[in-house]
Amino acid sequence: MRKVYATGCEHTAATLEEDLNRFRTAGDETAAEELRERFFRRMWDISWYMRLLKQRFSQWFNRCNLRAGTLWESRFCSVLVEGTGSTVATMAAYIDLNPIRAGIVQDPKDYRWSGYGEASAGKQLASEGLRAAIAIRLQNQKVTLPKALAVYRSYLYESGSVRAGNSNGPKAQRPRRGFSREEIAEVLAKGGRLDLDQALLCRVRYFCAGAVLGSRAFVERVFQSHRDCFGLNRKTAARPLRELNTPELFVARALRVRPLG
Repeated sequence: MRKVYATGCEHTAATLEEDLNRFRTAGDETAAEELRERFFRRMWDISWYMRLLKQRFSQWFNRCNLRAGTLWESRFCSVLVEGTGSTVATMAAYIDLNPIRAGIVQDPKDYRWSGYGEASAGKQLASEGLRAAIAIRLQNQKVTLPKALAVYRSYLYESGSVRAGNSNGPKAQRPRRGFSREEIAEVLAKGGRLDLDQALLCRVRYFCAGAVLGSRAFVERVFQSHRDCFGLNRKTAARPLRELNTPELFVARALRVRPLG
């Protein structure tokens, strides 16, 4: 009888190799190939990867801090982002402004665990990614890395300084990190919509829970190619970001509960 070995999250490279050798020594190439294929399928599965990453980090953190229980509040979110136009730069800016909104740093380049921080420090992979994103934003112009850093930094500061106070005089006000939920509610109650530069200072759930983000045409293409992932009664996919003044951006999931704040 064929013995079934564990293939869950406890599989490290060493145990996988041991199991493969055991199957092959026994002459069971079919079982060895099945085990190998299952392992490689998980390698390209973002849900499985994030589950394993969070589980392993929680175990390490609990062990180092003599604690027990869960560490993460909720499961991760993922959004399919259009790779053309201004969508990539918008999403990148939203992510790189996270430490500003959280009050961790005053300059986004000083947060070392971000793409912009890595690019500013001269790391090659992050630098090339930033250069490619800015090239797309500038309609595929050839962009040098220094120019890409300068353009992106200006974009971040245009977005991040909207709520800055008066910088003159001895009582200069520090830039505010965003809008309170009450301020957002007041604007929306009056029928107003936030511009994108204002929105980037808020927590925008569309950017993490909108499922698909991009132009109307992009969202509809994804809808047609993954029709089975949507309800049978749904005829179209593109939904506007209702609270924002962003006519060029659409999502596949309209959020009704606290989309901003």
